[in-house]
Amino acid sequence: MIWWGNDDSGMVAYTPVYCCSTRVPHCYNDEKADAYTFSDESAYWVCNWVSNMVYPRWSLLYPELKQVRDSLQASYFDRQAEVEKRALELMQTDRQSAISHLTDYGCQVGDQMVKRWRQMAYHMIVKYNDGVIRQEENGQYLRNSSGFRPRLTRPGMSDKVRHRIHQSTGTRYEVPETENLDASYM
Repeated sequence: MIWWGNDDSGMVAYTPVYCCSTRVPHCYNDEKADAYTFSDESAYWVCNWVSNMVYPRWSLLYPELKQVRDSLQASYFDRQAEVEKRALELMQTDRQSAISHLTDYGCQVGDQMVKRWRQMAYHMIVKYNDGVIRQEENGQYLRNSSGFRPRLTRPGMSDKVRHRIHQSTGTRYEVPETENLDASYM
């Protein structure tokens, strides 16, 4: 068995693919997709989609990706002993049933992973669209009585980046105090 994942090693949930498998999960073998053809059924494209949203806003988005990744992988690791025990039981009476069991399981979790990754992509594009953070409560976006968002958070730059800019530019971009301005400036 190998643990397989598309894209960056720290940004995917690895899924088990058994060497005896008679087929691979559809998400790892989507015939509609290639390096130039996007498909939301392809793990390659969906994992890249999420990663490419995370890269420029790492400190905001990576914690959400990590939570989903770790949750999925933990569930797969937790089920391994049970899945393989069942395969050994089946092997005692029917080798082909054991192979089918492992093949089906690998396909199930592969397709489950890409479905969850797609949900995460949809969530991230809505929650972080246009450089804001939409507020959530119990998995639902908060809305006011008109159906719009009640408040937006604009995270801007981190303190570390602000400090670096300040160090490199000094006081050159500081806005003067209004009390020091003459009336003609205002």
